[in-house]
Amino acid sequence: MIHLVYCGNDRVFKGILMSLYSAQTGTKEALDVHVLTGDFTDLDPRFKPFNEKQRSFIEKKLRFLNPATTITLHDVAPYFMEAFAHSPNLHNSYTPYAMLRLFMDKIPELPDKVLYLDVDTIVLKDLAKLCAIDIAGKDFAGVLDAYGRYLIHPHYVNTGVLLMNLSQMKKEGAFAKCIKLLATHHYFFPDQAVLNKVCKKGKLYLPREYNEQKKLQSSTLIRHYCNQPRIFPYVHAMIAKPWEIERIHKVYKTSIHDKLYRECSTIWEEFENE
Repeated sequence: MIHLVYCGNDRVFKGILMSLYSAQTGTKEALDVHVLTGDFTDLDPRFKPFNEKQRSFIEKKLRFLNPATTITLHDVAPYFMEAFAHSPNLHNSYTPYAMLRLFMDKIPELPDKVLYLDVDTIVLKDLAKLCAIDIAGKDFAGVLDAYGRYLIHPHYVNTGVLLMNLSQMKKEGAFAKCIKLLATHHYFFPDQAVLNKVCKKGKLYLPREYNEQKKLQSSTLIRHYCNQPRIFPYVHAMIAKPWEIERIHKVYKTSIHDKLYRECSTIWEEFENE
């Protein structure tokens, strides 16, 4: 079984569905999916949790592909607010959901080894190859950030795809150390920055095929459509998400996800009509 973790609210329903559907269609094993969420409407009315209707609907659709697949929701909001009520990172360009994975040690249902995926990832090949990588003695395995490796630090990992050794990270108190830093210091890329800082000696570096952030290759296993910085003709972030297929066509000049998008669009419409 493949153990996956996502974080998000009800607004990333399309992203989680598309990422999971691509994962299950390309993977023989069942998926044990955990979605970390919470109600943060006190901070912003848009921050509503990923809900039970969304969970059960996606699970039902994935079970047509593998009957043993499960999706479980975890409310992490109480832990988050206790830790970050006065944090300088409480209000930034990212939502609170970006930091929820730092509370994985509070969830006993999670196994010792999990694969964390951002919602803007598309799986192109069997995840079993990635999940089989030995990370004993390491905190996590990940791919260097396509831009951060030059702009921030040569060993700066993009944390949108992480094969995580939770037992090791719990043993070292890595999550608590990350939370302590975020509670007192401001970071532009909050959770990614502290994971790189705290786990700098416990990282296993993977080839880019496991988290391709720039251009699809024949070997690509996971394509991650993270925001990409651009300097010309002016400083800006290039943004196109998999569920925005016209933007994907325009920005990345690819139609490789069209079939997946059409299939998921039918599922989205069915959900809206329920």
